[in-house]
Amino acid sequence: MQQPIADGSRGCRIRVALCLAIVACLLPTTGAVAARTVCQLVKDRADDANDVEPFTRGQSDPSLDIRSVDVATSPRLLTVVVRVTNLAFRNPAELRLPRYSASFVHRERTFEVNAYRGPDGEFFDISTSQNSDTSGVLISSQTATGVFDESKSEVRVTAPLAAIEVDGKIDPAERLTELGAMSWRDVGSYGSTPYAGTTLDTTSRSGTYRFHVRSCVTPGR
Repeated sequence: MQQPIADGSRGCRIRVALCLAIVACLLPTTGAVAARTVCQLVKDRADDANDVEPFTRGQSDPSLDIRSVDVATSPRLLTVVVRVTNLAFRNPAELRLPRYSASFVHRERTFEVNAYRGPDGEFFDISTSQNSDTSGVLISSQTATGVFDESKSEVRVTAPLAAIEVDGKIDPAERLTELGAMSWRDVGSYGSTPYAGTTLDTTSRSGTYRFHVRSCVTPGR
């Protein structure tokens, strides 16, 4: 009379063990995928793009209000993304037009990626300088391409990875550090001297990225 009970109990234990084994197999896989994908390496609070002191809420410029910053690399490309609250179209006839600058440090060099939209068109470039000074010498205005994506409220700039390999090939185990961004309201044409502008929003320079780690950003897009 006790044998059926024992069989049933053993069958139940087998089913529980199988379920636990399946869960154990799935959890590491899910965790590994999550660990390989990074997004919003730098976040910034909303409604703080303002050059008026003291700051008054409601005066922020949504097209210059940075919300997050990302960087992603492939073996050949580097792409930086600056996201804003609302990347509205700006009339090229306006005298004060937007510029976005993202910077990071690699091998003690600071690299600055710029996107400019003005009366003379749209321009994208990358510059570098030694140590933490961002007033570096322009590498070439031809080394970067980009897009002002109003549908996603993103500014994306892409350059060949070789543009930052000034001290030799990058090891995939290396990291870039101090990622951050600034937005400007500028006066003048691209490359003009003097070049006047007012900073509206500045993020922390706290982002860190290991080269070629999977990101929510696709390099080159």
